[in-house]
Amino acid sequence: PANLAVAVNPELEYCIVDSHPSVLDGKSKLLVAKGLVETLESKFELPEGEKLNVIASFDGDSLVGTTYQHPLYDRKSEVIAGGDYITTESGTG
Repeated sequence: PANLAVAVNPELEYCIVDSHPSVLDGKSKLLVAKGLVETLESKFELPEGEKLNVIASFDGDSLVGTTYQHPLYDRKSEVIAGGDYITTESGTG
């Protein structure tokens, strides 16, 4: 696999949200830039009036160096600091 890294912008705020029962398995947690939560809700086409539940919020800087379990491969990796190319204009931040 070509790109297995997770990079964050240390200047952005991120949050963990519960996935909606109609998305993924309904039990997963997602890490997304806080400024993109509404965009994600729209992309998931949640029923009208329903929202993703924000569990916690973090500064991007505090995520750098933490580890995550890759969802498809038996691999743990560190979250790395990216640059200003990571924005809330597209993707997940």
